[in-house]
Amino acid sequence: MKTFNTQIQNAFDMGNFTKRLIAIFTVILLVSNVGVAQKAKLIRADKAFELLNYQEAIQLYLEVLEKTDEPDAKARLAECYRKVGNTTEAEFWYGQLVHLPDAKPVHKLYYGKALQSNGKCDLARQWFKAYSEDVPEDGRGRLLAKTCDANEVVTLSTSRVKFYEIIQLPFNTHYDDFGPAWFKDGIVFASERDDKGMVVRRHTWTGNPFLELFVTKVDTIDANNFEYSYEREPGKYNAELNTKYHDGPVSFSRDMSMVFITRNNVTGAKTNRDDEGIVRLKIIYADLIGSKWSNMQELPFNSDEYSVAHPAIAPDGKTLYFASDMPGGFGGMDLYYTTFQDGDWTPPINLGPAVNTEGHEVFPYVHTNGKIYFASDGHIGLGGLDIMYVQQLSTNSYGPVINLGAPINTNADDFGLILNEDETFGYFASDRMGGAGNDDIYSFRQKIVNVEVMVYDERTGAPIEGAAVLDQCNRQTYYTAADGKVTIEMPVNDCCNYLASADTYDENSQEVCSKKLEGKNTLLAKIPLTKPIEFAIEGIVFNDDTKDPIPNAVVTLENDCGEEVRRVRSDERGYYYFKLNDDCCYKVRGEKENYFSAVPEVDFCTKLLRESKTFVQDLPLKPYVENPENIYASGEEVTTINFIIENIYYDFDKWYIREDAQEPLNEIVTILENNPTLIVEIGSHTDARGSDRYNKYLSRKRAKAVVEYLMTQGVDYERLRYQGYGETEPVNECIDEIQCDEEQHQRNRRTEFRVVGTLDGKTFEKVSQVPKVINVDPCESCPF
Repeated sequence: MKTFNTQIQNAFDMGNFTKRLIAIFTVILLVSNVGVAQKAKLIRADKAFELLNYQEAIQLYLEVLEKTDEPDAKARLAECYRKVGNTTEAEFWYGQLVHLPDAKPVHKLYYGKALQSNGKCDLARQWFKAYSEDVPEDGRGRLLAKTCDANEVVTLSTSRVKFYEIIQLPFNTHYDDFGPAWFKDGIVFASERDDKGMVVRRHTWTGNPFLELFVTKVDTIDANNFEYSYEREPGKYNAELNTKYHDGPVSFSRDMSMVFITRNNVTGAKTNRDDEGIVRLKIIYADLIGSKWSNMQELPFNSDEYSVAHPAIAPDGKTLYFASDMPGGFGGMDLYYTTFQDGDWTPPINLGPAVNTEGHEVFPYVHTNGKIYFASDGHIGLGGLDIMYVQQLSTNSYGPVINLGAPINTNADDFGLILNEDETFGYFASDRMGGAGNDDIYSFRQKIVNVEVMVYDERTGAPIEGAAVLDQCNRQTYYTAADGKVTIEMPVNDCCNYLASADTYDENSQEVCSKKLEGKNTLLAKIPLTKPIEFAIEGIVFNDDTKDPIPNAVVTLENDCGEEVRRVRSDERGYYYFKLNDDCCYKVRGEKENYFSAVPEVDFCTKLLRESKTFVQDLPLKPYVENPENIYASGEEVTTINFIIENIYYDFDKWYIREDAQEPLNEIVTILENNPTLIVEIGSHTDARGSDRYNKYLSRKRAKAVVEYLMTQGVDYERLRYQGYGETEPVNECIDEIQCDEEQHQRNRRTEFRVVGTLDGKTFEKVSQVPKVINVDPCESCPF
């Protein structure tokens, strides 16, 4: 570009028109030639990209972008760097793309992932959120943004640091070394290290040699301290399993009688490609016959259109786990399993959304304890692939996904973990900083003990399924199985507190300490939970006459233990509710304007109760005004009255209080005590026998006798009015000169009670009401 620019400048300095024309023509020719050359180079770069020859494509795209600003070239260059795992260059080029007007949402996602892998989580979070806003149906944006939350990062970076010691192995190369598998007295792994032959076949994707299987013997130096020696130059594992293309990773059955291996989709001399020209992965398996692997077969669901990879045979030897991007999954690569039945492998079953995400779940490993280890970039992690595990609870049922955290996981890719029988030692692969090359194999030692936490009902002893157990050391929550148990890893020489909780129970915790215990040692922690003893009172406030609910009534709760008086209003159903404390006795009271208050005589006591209880107390309110809810409907006060209790009655020509009047009068006392603003009238009557004047006198004496009785019971005279009506207001036809029987006369010898007003000045009119049944004085001495 410098030479080209110099030519243009010199041409325009010549000073004559002819030379300028020559210069312009020269410029046009040069631009035309450069444009043709650039276009040809871009076509070559795109072709290399489509053939997955990313190394060649990278070089060509860089040459194109040196001379022209081509957005499509930037996009494919960024994709190339992402595919070969160069996160530094991927960050740079995706950073260019996301600021272009026509940037695609996925560019924001990949830019965020590159930033995260390069330790820039704070910056990555905003791009994950931007992707989530653009593509809300893809949960990766939200999940990855949460991954970059400071609290999540701190938890994953610190909570399990004490659990592991990690050592980089001496046989790693500057190529990819990964996929360790237990094999007799050593390990078999996949590696690109074979670059010393006469002809080295290289994979165009990375430019490195194809993967082959290698084996290294492991010698024990100090078993107690997990110190081993390894061959610095591992040998190729087996000619029957190594081919011209990618071979590995591999999985052996526990008895070493079967092997499963990932390979390129090549059959003999034929390379099988999908509709896009991509060579997918497949799994083959073989039996050990004598000393050779024989009877090689493909899994029946291998396909040219999708990959089946990363086999992991379970300890039972009949269940195979693997990763695949076959149709019907949840995202990129999902985890599946198949079982060997009747001489063949069953159709794959997806592990489901508890395990699989919109991202990639790969490199499964199944331990004898039922834990399934795998790598994922879709669950919350530190960046790239993180190693997780999930406890299989039953067929197609799994516990929560647990991230192993640092130092096993980093912001790079960490994957392919295997673990010994005792869960004390194992291997995994990582492309973290500080390694020998790209992917390297590391050994690790677990410095943990297992804590078996059992959560149960203290009263019944029954286990509590689904109880949450918070490990306050690593700030992670686990959940109990059907037997009420969950096993939690704990660092040695440490103390941790475990907080258990479950619905309808009070929380409880227990501290557990490990004292130089590790390996198979298991500590037990039994945490009993008790259901809180809760008390309440509830009921319905209703009209005692119509039985209709009364909304907006005031219900008051009083107590004998020094608590403040509480009040609530009944809802539209007339319902009220109070929560009660223990060791108290309570009274409820219902009130509503134009109704007599209701105060049940019973106390509701929580003292000495040992089980939860809800008391039920309905509150019938008797109206002292007809249609009390519509009293102001017309805009004027309506003042019609209903009587509240049975009338009291008298013997012929007597005014003393009969025995059958005691109960109604005591009820009047209670009502007046409960309704301290009401004013009542005591109106007494006689039958028609005798003179009008005498009957007037007799009725006043009867009314006054009632007043005196009420006053002896503590009723204030200010709230009492009395009136003698004589024989002027009969309740039947028994007037002068009408022959009536004694029962008819008895009905007129009565005292009625009615509310005539309130102390604040309200007054009411009168409506008579007579009960159907009364006690009748035989009156043997009556004149007729």
